[in-house]
Amino acid sequence: MICSMFRPRKVRCGNSVLLLAILTGIAAVLTSGDLWVTSAAAADPALFLPLVMAGPKTGVIYGELLHNELLREYILYVPSSYDGRSAAPLIVNYHAYARDAQTQMAYADFRAIAERSGAIIAHPQGVELDGARLWNVGGLYANPQADDVGFTAALIDEIARIYNVDTNRIYSTGFSNGGYMSYLVACQLGDRIAAVAPVSGSMTPEMAAACNPARPLAILHIHGLDDGIVPFGGDVVSLPVEDVLEYWIAVNGNDPTPVVEQYPDLDPSDGSTVEGLLYGAGPTGVTIELLKISGGGHTWPGAAVWLPGTNYDIDASEQIWNFFAKYDINGPVDSG
Repeated sequence: MICSMFRPRKVRCGNSVLLLAILTGIAAVLTSGDLWVTSAAAADPALFLPLVMAGPKTGVIYGELLHNELLREYILYVPSSYDGRSAAPLIVNYHAYARDAQTQMAYADFRAIAERSGAIIAHPQGVELDGARLWNVGGLYANPQADDVGFTAALIDEIARIYNVDTNRIYSTGFSNGGYMSYLVACQLGDRIAAVAPVSGSMTPEMAAACNPARPLAILHIHGLDDGIVPFGGDVVSLPVEDVLEYWIAVNGNDPTPVVEQYPDLDPSDGSTVEGLLYGAGPTGVTIELLKISGGGHTWPGAAVWLPGTNYDIDASEQIWNFFAKYDINGPVDSG
């Protein structure tokens, strides 16, 4: 695995034998488990790529990117099958309030899906404010020092510069505050994002007032009806989920009368059930889907880490990938 660091810092290594190479002011530490690369802030990451081409460059990759004078962190997961010959889809996966990229990678886990599908997964990290990392989505979640939409755009550019990314198949998801962030990029980066899938998130009133979508966008929203952190019915911080979807239904021109499906109660012991609402395609062919979890809390369904209110009738990561796979930036993917 590779970690590209754009500022000098202490090198972190595994327990295996190390090979230390120094080239053009760049120190690289190569182990059988991790490869961390340290460079000065002004260094071009392309300088160290020839150095590490013989080593592993798939798996978990830790990186930093200087954006608007802030050093931003992120974690990539690149599937073991990646060889650069085929363009890979990219999923940007945002963490919750007071959490971090590492937690999101483990909790809202897409790694097995990446291995199966060839997708690259990016886990950006929010900027800390008053002791908690968060995404600047407005209202009580405002963080004036962070331009998170700009950071997302720069991160996509950086990943696409180093890896062969299918720029027609870039998607966004996130949990809680990260779900809000997915809606924010839908509002402001809709010309680059093919579909979004917020989980236990919403839109702030401030975000909704300023939202200016570039085009209709496919949306899958997953939410527990007993969510006490981001209530399904809204609060002073968040719009009701139904109001959020009503807004996007109008943007997309979707059928406002949904087709309702009751999902099988595969795990009666979890105390929750899933109902799906499909808002039929508008003129551009994109749909909106809502998975309402009766008895579900502020959780990621199907997560390996159990929290009260977690539903196990569905796996949110699998549902999200199956939804994303139906769309690219131009609309529905031709399955024929």
